[in-house]
Amino acid sequence: MPVNFQARRESYLSPKVGVGWQLQGDWALKISTGHAVRLPTAGGWFQGHAQVDIVTNPKLKPEKGWTTEVTSEHALPALQRLRSTLFHENTLLALHSQAIAGTSPVVNSVQNIDRICTWGVDAAYTTRQTGSPKAWTCRPA
Repeated sequence: MPVNFQARRESYLSPKVGVGWQLQGDWALKISTGHAVRLPTAGGWFQGHAQVDIVTNPKLKPEKGWTTEVTSEHALPALQRLRSTLFHENTLLALHSQAIAGTSPVVNSVQNIDRICTWGVDAAYTTRQTGSPKAWTCRPA
C-alpha cells in the first residue's frame, strides 16, 4: 500500500571558524565555534515494517546546533601534553531515537526534542614516552 508524502527541498549552511594562538613558552590557546545541521535519515523518516505497522514521521525537522569551545594546551617535557577544554553546545530540534516497547522485531521511533543545552569540561593528558601514544582523559558526566 503506497504512502504519499509531500515533496520537500531544503538547503543549509554549516559555517565553522577557529583561531589559535601560540602563547609564551609551551602554551597554546584555541577558540572555535561552528553551526551544524543534521538531517534525519531515511530510517528516521520511514522506520517500520510495511506488512505490520508503518512507523513514519515525515514531519521530522533537521537538528540544528551551535558548538563553541575554548582549549588550552601545554606541551610538557618528554613528548607529553596536557589539554583542557571548556565547551558549550546549544542544539535545537535534536533528533532522538528510542525503541518502541513491545515491538518484535524492535522498531525505533525518531522524534525532535525542542532544545538540549550542554556545558562541559574535558581534560586530557597524553604521553609518548614508550614510543606509542598513551592517553588519559577525564570527562565529567
